[in-house]
Order: sequence, then C-alpha cells, then structure tokens
Amino acid sequence: MSNLGPRGKHRNPEKLEDIICRMMANRAWITSLQNSIRSLVPVFDNNLVYNVLHGARNPDHALQFFRWVERSDMPKKGIKWVEDLFIVLIDSYGKSGIVQESVKIFRSMEELGVARTIKSYDVLFKVIMRRGRYMMAKRYFNKMLNEGINPSRHTYNVFIWGVFSFVEGFNCE
Repeated sequence: MSNLGPRGKHRNPEKLEDIICRMMANRAWITSLQNSIRSLVPVFDNNLVYNVLHGARNPDHALQFFRWVERSDMPKKGIKWVEDLFIVLIDSYGKSGIVQESVKIFRSMEELGVARTIKSYDVLFKVIMRRGRYMMAKRYFNKMLNEGINPSRHTYNVFIWGVFSFVEGFNCE
C-alpha cells in the first residue's frame, strides 16, 4: 500500500493508539476484540496505554481497556503504572458523572503501588466537588494530609469552586 496521499504528499501513518481506540469504539468489548488488540500489540508500554486511555471516546471503553490490561499478565511483563494513566481515568469517569468509579480507580493506585501526588488528589477533589460530595472530599483531604501531601493553591481553588458551584445551584429565582 502506498504511503502517498492525494497530490503525491506523504500521509502520516495512523498511530497504534488511534487504531485501538477506533476498534474499541466500533466493536463490543468481547474476546474477539481483545484478541484483535493482542495480535496488534503483543506487549504494551506506558505510553501506549496512556494514549489509548486518553484517546478513548467513551469512559466505559477506557475502563474496560484499563481493567483488561491490569488483569492480564502485562504488569508482570514490565509495564509500570504511572500516575498520569490513573488521572485520565479518574477525570473521565468524573466528567461522565460516575463518581464511585473515579474513587475506585483512585483507590486502585495504592493497591498497584502507584504513588499518589497532589495531581491525582486534585483531580479526585474536582470529581467529588462537582457532585457536591463535600464530606467525602473532606475525608480524602484528611487522608492526603496524613500521607504527607500538602495542598496546593489549585487544591484550595477546586474546593472554593465546588462550594460556589453548589451555592449557585440554589440561587435559582
């Protein structure tokens, strides 16, 4: 197949993560799809997993992919989980309004040995505050402090934004 596009210009080859995201968007998450992805990519690396999670059009697809990679023997084959992978998932579920999945993903970081920093806490706080779950946010804030992680200016801005968003919702005249 020629790598030349119209008028003789070179086309950029499609990125592997884009192919996987398109496959996930167009097919049901069943064994045949998993086998197709596995035949395309026998071994995943951090960048590819991150790019697939970030590029998935549907947060459910991202979670299915993540859980599949997590369950497979890939972590034993050298894939190193990094915080940014989890941040994308936490944020995606939060934007979809699925707070509990965001919290599960956040908790799984500890189980997988992924260090949490202020970045992952801030994303979690934004998800929680977006849904008005202030007591939950307070519990995780205290947990963060107990882990020795100091809040940033952004952390406080997220809390202020959350409170004002909640109050503004009651100001319907």
